[in-house]
Formats: sequence, structure tokens, C-alpha cells
Amino acid sequence: FRFYIYYYYIYYDYLVLLLLLLLLPLLFIDIVIITIIIFIFLFYYYLCSLLLLLLLLSLLFLLLQLFSIIIIFILSSSSSLLLLLLLFHYSIIIITIIFAILIFLFSFLKFSLMSFIIPLLFYLFHFYRVFVLIIIFYYIFIYSFIYLCLYIPVSLCYSLLLYLHHHYL
Repeated sequence: FRFYIYYYYIYYDYLVLLLLLLLLPLLFIDIVIITIIIFIFLFYYYLCSLLLLLLLLSLLFLLLQLFSIIIIFILSSSSSLLLLLLLFHYSIIIITIIFAILIFLFSFLKFSLMSFIIPLLFYLFHFYRVFVLIIIFYYIFIYSFIYLCLYIPVSLCYSLLLYLHHHYL
């Protein structure tokens, strides 16, 4: 039983690191999209204040999400995890699970903000409709697939295996 836990833990370790590496380019695409929208608003529509505030808030959630992913990336690498486990023991597992939940929370908040912003963009910018349609496609299909089908189940399984690995080994 211990061998199987250790075996699956190693593979899930690499799988979670791979998923985090997959999420980083998506976050940078998000940063580019949100800053482009902010600049469009600044130059063409002299401050629709509520929408600009929502965009800046979603950019803040995005940066917090990026920070949480970097923290989990540091916590998930095996060498630093062993060192941290020697220092903090079980609290590091709780910290990892908290940061995984924070990533999901920040991405959910940003996704809900963008789903409110995108119809407004579609209504306001008649000449940017192709750009807005690309954003809609990106957020609905790519984003929801990665978060719902990949990130959430893998992070839950990873935190469970992390607990089993350090509880039984």
C-alpha cells in the first residue's frame, strides 16, 4: 500500500507541476487581454468608470492568482517540499491546499467579472466584435475546460495523495 501511494504521489507531483506550467501561459494571455481592453477604454471611451474598475479588479485577481501559482509551484517541487516538511511538518500540506483553493477562487472571481464585462464590450464596441468574439471563445471553451476538467480534479487528488504520502510513509 505504501509503495502505491509513493508511486502515484511521484506521478501526481509531475502532473500538477505540468498543469501549473500550462496555467502560466494562460495567465499571461489573460494579462494581455485585460490590459488591451483597459487601453481601448482609456483611448476611445474616456473612462466608463464602473467597467474600468471591474477590469482593474479582474487584473488584481489575475495577479493574485499568478502569485498563488508561484507559491504552489515552490511548495510542490520535491526538494523544497522535503525541506519545508522538516521545518513545518503538516502545516505545509494545509498551506498548499489553501493556495490551491485560492487559485480556484481568484480564477472564479476573474471569470465571473469577465463574463459580466464581455457582453458590455460586445455592446459598446461595434468595430471590435471579432476581438470580443475571440475573447468569448477563449474564456468559455479553453478556460472552463482547463479549470473544470483538469485543474480541480487533479489538485484534489494531489492534495489527497500528499496527505496519504506523509501520513503513511
